Amino acid sequence: MQMSDINSRVRAKLDDQDATYATDDYILSFAPDAYEWLYVRMLTANSDFDENIVVLNAVTAGSPDLSQYQAAGQPLATLVQPRMIRWKIPGTNPTFFRKADGPLDFVRDMPNGIPQLDSWAWQRFSIKLSNFSTALDLEITGDFLFDPLTAPDSQVEISLIANRVFSCKLASEIGKARGNDKWAQTYGQDADDAFDDLMMSITRANQAKTNRVGRISRSTGNTNKLSTSH
Repeated sequence: MQMSDINSRVRAKLDDQDATYATDDYILSFAPDAYEWLYVRMLTANSDFDENIVVLNAVTAGSPDLSQYQAAGQPLATLVQPRMIRWKIPGTNPTFFRKADGPLDFVRDMPNGIPQLDSWAWQRFSIKLSNFSTALDLEITGDFLFDPLTAPDSQVEISLIANRVFSCKLASEIGKARGNDKWAQTYGQDADDAFDDLMMSITRANQAKTNRVGRISRSTGNTNKLSTSH
């Protein structure tokens, strides 16, 4: 679902289907706070829902860290916590991925470098790498924030069953901004109630099989179903 679909639902709640004030840009300006609120609530309730895998192809030999990939707009820009890093020689089959030791307090000292990634560390929100002597494909598994919503066609990276929570929270935030206490309170409570319903649904699914919340894969563009079981 795109942000424009959420906008339509919000306008209906605000009785402004003609977008006299609730334009796409206006609603979008409230999205970061509402998105972050939903992310934190879901993270608190289910710590694995946001796990994702990103593959970096042909990382330059000797790179001491992955800071260039963590810059805005880069594949690791929304990384919160890396969990595992695997490596392989570029051009080889994915079955050749091998796990590097980590996260360590400090990477192991490899003065001359070796043709593999020995270890990695997570220091001051940066991934540090041991010295490696040839370009490597690196597969990073970790916890990621949702990608920012910057335009009406931005992909909303939450399960469809969470859209009611998001739209209600947006309507509540707009109510606060416009001094409409009734909207703020009513839709704020609706957001809380919808979130409780969402968690109950996930719990029931977990009891039956495995929880899954969809996210768009950054590496392939396909929709992955991410396991939330332990």
